[in-house]
Amino acid sequence: MPDIKTLKGLRDRSILAVLIGCGLRRAEAAILSVSHIEQREGRWAIVDIVGKHDKMRTVPMPSWAKQAIDSWTYAAHIEEGFIFRQVNKGGNVMGD
Repeated sequence: MPDIKTLKGLRDRSILAVLIGCGLRRAEAAILSVSHIEQREGRWAIVDIVGKHDKMRTVPMPSWAKQAIDSWTYAAHIEEGFIFRQVNKGGNVMGD
């Protein structure tokens, strides 16, 4: 279990939630951005993610995975761009 008291732990928990709960591939999780997450028909989904063989797909997202992502993005002050970013040894989020 990632330690959710740290930024790295929050990020790692949200990565695991997306990989397990949504069934994304590693490459898809790496390019996941805030704009991909939308609410459709009352449910959260990852919309128009480009996967294997450049195939575009929409994937439903369980509420617990969305909560994990929200915890990470709130703590890391992420409002746009890629969701999963590097956290340095000092505990600071790197990149845009």
